[in-house]
Amino acid sequence: MTTSCSSNQNSTCACKSNPEKTPTTTTTETNNGSDDDDVWAMDDDEGNHNGTEDSRKLAYNDIIRQHRKQGYVDGITAHREDQLQRGFDDAFPQGAQLGIEVGKILARLRCQQGREDKRGEGSDNFKRAINDLSISKVLDRQYFNDDLEPLPTHDLIEKWKHHQPQSPS
Repeated sequence: MTTSCSSNQNSTCACKSNPEKTPTTTTTETNNGSDDDDVWAMDDDEGNHNGTEDSRKLAYNDIIRQHRKQGYVDGITAHREDQLQRGFDDAFPQGAQLGIEVGKILARLRCQQGREDKRGEGSDNFKRAINDLSISKVLDRQYFNDDLEPLPTHDLIEKWKHHQPQSPS
């Protein structure tokens, strides 16, 4: 009886890599019916063939079990990848919008810093904004509801959107 491997990794399938359970050649064809060299044969004192049949059933059951397990693992992996992609597709536009807002704020503050530097004024607004608007702070749990949806207003971004430059002291 031949079985085919349904694993995507045919060459690495456990049922094919175990030489004790999968014969590479059938010796019964080459030795004119003698069971002396049969890889499936069992060493039993009585010499009956029930042991051979039982060992073949066990080997077949092992192969079936390995294929079912591999199918289960493949199914779980595919489901996880699908869910990960779906989550990415749903959240990417929201994350991109936050990134655009942060980029606009930092660009505005950087331009202000350049103008202040030309006038000989100095403020640390840009450096403070870079620190405040780091990704770990912008994506902090406090800015999302229990379903991990963004709150209607992002207080940190709103603070910096409306931030007025401090005059140097």
